[in-house]
Amino acid sequence: DLRRVPKPYIPLYAQNVKLRISLHNNASEEILSQSYTLSQNISAMGYKLQGKALSVKEGGIISEGIAFGALQVPPDGQPIILLKERQSIGGYENVGTVLAKDCFALAQAPIGATVTFESIEIKEAQKEMKDFYTFFD
Repeated sequence: DLRRVPKPYIPLYAQNVKLRISLHNNASEEILSQSYTLSQNISAMGYKLQGKALSVKEGGIISEGIAFGALQVPPDGQPIILLKERQSIGGYENVGTVLAKDCFALAQAPIGATVTFESIEIKEAQKEMKDFYTFFD
């Protein structure tokens, strides 16, 4: 039936959100073993998580372009997932990129939701997103 959204494309407004992340080459995998809480510090720019602080490079990094879903780690070690209204460049350490499809689910999660991460290879992420956007063509 073309008048209904197929079930796989209906978002779940869940208390527990698992985000798939493509980690950068030199990024620590410590984020994969942690559980975070969605803080009240959220906006269309990004969602800040609360939990065990991640290790960060002292002094930050040279500013670089920021992708939708980038996971930055500011000096306090609490990760920030950058969304649609993010800045164009930034200087916090960027440890990886959350799959855009999963960012849409995160945007629907309530404050206090539990957030965990699972690694996804870049080729698999590209296929997943191609399939996702093909549905809307």
